[in-house]
Amino acid sequence: MTRYSLLVALLALGLASCPEGRGRAGDDDDSDDSGDDDSAGDDDSSPVDDDDLIDDDDVAEPILITTDDLVHDLVRIDPETGLGTVAVALDEATIDSTIFIRDGTLYGNASFPGDPGGRLVVIDPCSGSVMSVGPEGYGLTGAEIPGLAVDDQDVIHGIDRANDVLVRIDRHTGVAEEVGPLGVDVHKTGLTWDPGGERFLAINNLDDTLYSIDPATGAAEVVAVLSVDFNNIGIELDPVSGVLFAAHGADLVSIDVSTGEVSVVGGPIHEQTNINDLGAAFGSITCL
Repeated sequence: MTRYSLLVALLALGLASCPEGRGRAGDDDDSDDSGDDDSAGDDDSSPVDDDDLIDDDDVAEPILITTDDLVHDLVRIDPETGLGTVAVALDEATIDSTIFIRDGTLYGNASFPGDPGGRLVVIDPCSGSVMSVGPEGYGLTGAEIPGLAVDDQDVIHGIDRANDVLVRIDRHTGVAEEVGPLGVDVHKTGLTWDPGGERFLAINNLDDTLYSIDPATGAAEVVAVLSVDFNNIGIELDPVSGVLFAAHGADLVSIDVSTGEVSVVGGPIHEQTNINDLGAAFGSITCL
């Protein structure tokens, strides 16, 4: 009986110590599942490091577009060759800027026959319809706003080249309000959003210079002097590839932001010899 009691006591002592031992072993299991696999699985290969932008795993390739005012076509551009393919014939309108917001809606700056003033429009990439959103001149006196861009909150902005100011545009009403003066004289220009720098980028053909623009104040600063002369300007930082593209004459080019070096991708994009518009989608778009 004494040996049996001793054996029972020893067994009880061993069982009492087991939960603590399992707890320590469980810590090892927890460390294995603590998120190391998740962090190891993070895709750092995306060329644009910004949470608001699409991971290129979700999009097979960039969707880059332009509008050809000579023949009123919406054109998709191959970012590898610079060659364009007609996506759809557009309503008769002169469009000199296009931008996608993140839900896939395509906006533009356009004027219509007999109504030459620029205004905000919505473009249907499937049917080609061009629908006016707001008033001529965006509700501003004497405004000319050829370059549009959308920030990380899907707020549309533009450069009013007649008054050399950055403006903010209500996409529901098409009415603009001034953000602030650029501090430089601009003529033909294009605008795009740089998520990495939380700023706008713009090309000014008066001095063939790439500028950054503060979205809060409108103030412009020189980023780089470009290696070629620009006439008409389309500019777009593609949210999928992270490449800063521009239209130079009839060709698609890329721009090294750090040096201003301009490299020809290819072309001609389409029939128009001076492309003045580029747009890029944040995800797959029906009909494109």
